[in-house]
Amino acid sequence: CVSLFFFNGRLTREGGSRWRAAWRARCEDPAAPVAGASCCGGAGDDRREARVCGRPSERMRFDTALARCSAIGLDVCAEQTAIADCGYDRVHVWTPSPCEISVEIDADGEVSSHWSTRTKQNKIAVQWFGGAPPLAQGACPSGCNATANGDACVCSAVVDTLKVFASTPTRQEVADHLRIGALPPTIKCTRDCAGAVRVYSASGTFDENTVFECDGRFYKNVASRVSVGGEGIVYSFRNPPAFLDRDAPAARQALQEVESLLDHLFRHPNTPVFIARRLAQRFGTSNPSASYLRDIASAFRTGGFAGTVYSGAYGDLGATAAAILLHPEKLSQTPRDGALREPLLKVIHLMRSMGYKDDE
Repeated sequence: CVSLFFFNGRLTREGGSRWRAAWRARCEDPAAPVAGASCCGGAGDDRREARVCGRPSERMRFDTALARCSAIGLDVCAEQTAIADCGYDRVHVWTPSPCEISVEIDADGEVSSHWSTRTKQNKIAVQWFGGAPPLAQGACPSGCNATANGDACVCSAVVDTLKVFASTPTRQEVADHLRIGALPPTIKCTRDCAGAVRVYSASGTFDENTVFECDGRFYKNVASRVSVGGEGIVYSFRNPPAFLDRDAPAARQALQEVESLLDHLFRHPNTPVFIARRLAQRFGTSNPSASYLRDIASAFRTGGFAGTVYSGAYGDLGATAAAILLHPEKLSQTPRDGALREPLLKVIHLMRSMGYKDDE
């Protein structure tokens, strides 16, 4: 259920009479259900053709199309078929032909995809491993070509899916390195079942199918990287997620993107400290000390304070409130205790208490 922005593509074509029009062909993600299954095999009098679907105009992944064709002894078609089943005349069907999507990189290390004219215009800030390629004016790394105005490079891209961990990671390592979620496993926990990070592995080893459970969330033991460049130095960056369907974007997908952004901000490493400072200034002291903020942020992260466990979950406001109000710095009577009202607010509140009203 995770879609990625860059992929090693497969060519699709409209299944009807427009098959031969080159502009009707598209490079699609084989892991996305965006095209149908058109099957064929043999030659001459022995040639067989079929379209396999569970419902009219059904779209499926490339592997599903391959399996359905294989089940009836055929292959995914590389050419147009004469039949018109499944309503695929105006729906794209998979072909066995691979395709490539180029990546455009600017001088700031931001990238865009050449999948369409729209994606060319959308620059994305990505996480480079080892730094972005240095781009001099008109000079590009091996395997890349400069754009017409010379301010960016267009490179061939290869997407690799890599195993991340060969042993059980810590909670912090999961947060730092795992970005692809997983559905809840159908098997029982196989390792470290009482730890902060649980392991689910059908093979009993740490491979790409291993799933980790951390704080009630499930993550696949994989990372997707996009590599650019030719001979010599190869540069790579984290493959960013894609929330909106490229062919048929829906309101639900936009909502999921917003929810994912909010979740990212909620779990950002700076969020506990930010929340701690703001709440401490409102309910504690105007100038909280570093140790005071550290203890409040720790309560927000762990869900506990001073030996008392509240929910034990990240983002527990009960534990956070306890840390603010029951912290020794809050309870101690010192000259620096309390809050200082901002000068402007102090004047406004004084004027309101004396019955001040605007002329309007």
